[in-house]
Formats: sequence, structure tokens, C-alpha cells
Amino acid sequence: MNVRTPAVLLFLTLVLGLAGCKSSLGTEDKPIRIYVVPSELSASTRQAGQKLVDHLNKETGLHYSIHFPDRYIDVVVALGDKKADIAFMNNMSYLLANERFGAEAALAVERASRNAYSGMIVVRADSGIEKLEDLEDKRIAIVDVYSVSGYIMPALMLSRAGIQARETITAGNHADALRAVYDGKADAAFSFHEPPIDGKSHDARNLLGAEHPDVMEVLEVLALTETIPNEPVVFRKGLPPEMRKKTLAALLSFVESPEGKEVFRAFHEIGGFIEVDDSHYDSVRDALSGLGKKLDEMVPGGGILEVKHVQEPMPPLGN
Repeated sequence: MNVRTPAVLLFLTLVLGLAGCKSSLGTEDKPIRIYVVPSELSASTRQAGQKLVDHLNKETGLHYSIHFPDRYIDVVVALGDKKADIAFMNNMSYLLANERFGAEAALAVERASRNAYSGMIVVRADSGIEKLEDLEDKRIAIVDVYSVSGYIMPALMLSRAGIQARETITAGNHADALRAVYDGKADAAFSFHEPPIDGKSHDARNLLGAEHPDVMEVLEVLALTETIPNEPVVFRKGLPPEMRKKTLAALLSFVESPEGKEVFRAFHEIGGFIEVDDSHYDSVRDALSGLGKKLDEMVPGGGILEVKHVQEPMPPLGN
């Protein structure tokens, strides 16, 4: 008998055992992954996101990581591929993720104690554009074809009015969409709007306030869409219930603490949460239902608003 046989067998047993070990979700090697849509990305947003993760790690005893993809659709696909476990999404991205992959809304954000907002169409005050019809054959800056306020609801408004734009310019976020109008690179922009608070404007134009102090005078609101429920915090299908429960409890307690209020204010200006389920977003579904298409067939290429300039189509969902 070879005296080395027991040692070899022990070595093989250890190697095979280690190979079979897989890190459990919520461990340092396999953190719970939070994805965030790129609506208002900035250095302060990313820093606040990391502070949120640090708190969740400490509060729950689980490990989390945070990710900021370049496109709205990337968050949807990540939920479907189980690369994302939790997501701070916009409404359209959520509806797609729910329809295709069974993702579930659990919270809706509040801002200034409000749980709804509107889309808006903004133009330069000196543009001579005074009504929707004046946008015929104009250049329009949009946020992303999956953005509810930054494309879908304003585009529906123009589509129903029979208005055909010359082209759409995809900016990628709200600040850049408005900046395109301020700089004269677009005639109008789609973005988000909330009613003034204590006489102070509370819409996307504030994103350019530090850069352009005169933005409120230079850019004016041409039209508002119907109201839209605030965006959800979403859990992927199949996330273990105990992890979901711990995460929800930690988010709800943190947003009420002094530190949490500061962190969430920097993180998409969130002031609080309300607990919701999928039916909370039925009003957005209803607004889209008249188009007679599935959600993921409707928006690739920006198909709601007819344009004269043919653009590159969006990649198919799931690729």
C-alpha cells in the first residue's frame, strides 16, 4: 500500500469540499445587490448610496452592494438575470420588470410628504413656443425612452395631439435634458415636476440651479402631464422573504433617523416611504393601455412619439 494514499485522499476531499461550497446570498462574498436607475446620478448620489449600504450592512447583519448602471433598461435586465436583488426604479422600468420577470414593488418614495408628481415639457422663455402645437417639427431632449416623466407621459401628450417632432435627443438624465434646452441644442425637454413648496419651485430645473442661477427665468414650463405615482423600491422574484423583511425594516427605520434623512435627501431627494404593492402602479398601466402593445414592444426606439429623424433602436429587452 502506498503510504501517501491517505494524505492524497484527504487532500482531494478538502479540494472537492471547497469546490462544492458556494457563498450564501447576503455574505461578504455574495452581497445583496442594489441597483439604481440613472435618473439623477452625481458624486453626492453615489456617496449617499454607499452610506445607505453601510447602514444596511450594520443594521441587518447582511452584506449589500450598490450599483449604478448606465441605462434604465439595464436595471430591468439585471432583475431578470438575478444580478440585481433590490432596485430603486422608475415606474416604467418597474412595470417592465414586473411583467417580464415578476419583480415586486414594496415601497414607494415620498418627497416633501408627496407620493405623486407630474411630467413636464420645458422650453426657453425667449423661444416663441407658447402652446403644444408649436412643438411640431422641433428638437426635443428626452431623458430615456423608459423614463416616465422624461419621455413616456409627455410623449403620450404630444402623440395624442398629433404632434410630430423633428428629432429626439436622448440625454440620459434629467439635468442634461434641461441643459440641452438652456444651451439651445434642443427646443424643448421632457422632465419631472412637483408643485412649489412655500413658494419655491420644486421641479427638475433646480438641478441646474448652481450652474445657472437664472434657470427659472430662462426655462419655463410649457405643459404638465397627468399625475404619476412616485417611483418604487423593488425586490426581485425569489428573494428570500427573511432578507426582504430585514431590508424593509432597515430602510423604514433609517429614513426616520436624523442621519438617514440626510442620506436619503442626497439619494434622489427621498423624504420617506410608504408601503405599497403592485396595484399602486395600475394608473400608469392604464395610461399606457390604449396603445395596444406590450410594454416592451412599445418603447424600444422611442416609438410613442413619432419623429422624422430615424434613431438607433434600443437593444431588445433581455439582451
